[in-house]
Amino acid sequence: SVFTTRADTLFGVTFLVISAQHPNLMDIVTKDKKKEVEKFLNKTKSTKQEDINQLEKEGIFTGNYAVHPITKEEIPIWTGNFVLAEYGSGMVMAVPAHDFRDYQFAKKYNIPIKVVVKPGEKNTNTGNIKEAFTDYGVLVNSSNFDGLSSEEAKEHISVYLKEKGLGEKISYEPLGVICN
Repeated sequence: SVFTTRADTLFGVTFLVISAQHPNLMDIVTKDKKKEVEKFLNKTKSTKQEDINQLEKEGIFTGNYAVHPITKEEIPIWTGNFVLAEYGSGMVMAVPAHDFRDYQFAKKYNIPIKVVVKPGEKNTNTGNIKEAFTDYGVLVNSSNFDGLSSEEAKEHISVYLKEKGLGEKISYEPLGVICN
């Protein structure tokens, strides 16, 4: 399960991040990446939860992939020092074009950035971006949901995921969706 608070950005997921403290992290790590991940974990062990926001965002690729619930693309799974094991499922989707933290991480580790929400109807530039666009807008690069406003898309995508048995809207987080 992966927790998202912005269903309208689901098509912009280019990586996932599982908490470095997640109890099942090593089950996801491939054999060839175990030593690298263990070294990373030893480096982050002394990190206190209250210091997480001040930390430089660091991570390492686990060697494994998840399958995007709609596009069926393989999405690389990273572990990072900035995801809390207690938040949602302890694994979050990363949408670097639309989240500042994800953008910084993607730039640092050369992870693709895919624009799926553009500001207003007139601006059609979805190429190289210089910073994350975190506001609501109009969907692009989002299959059948292109052209919908973020507000409309949140509802439509949530309904689509539920109908297909791929996720559900959760009540304690008004924008939240859990994808299987």
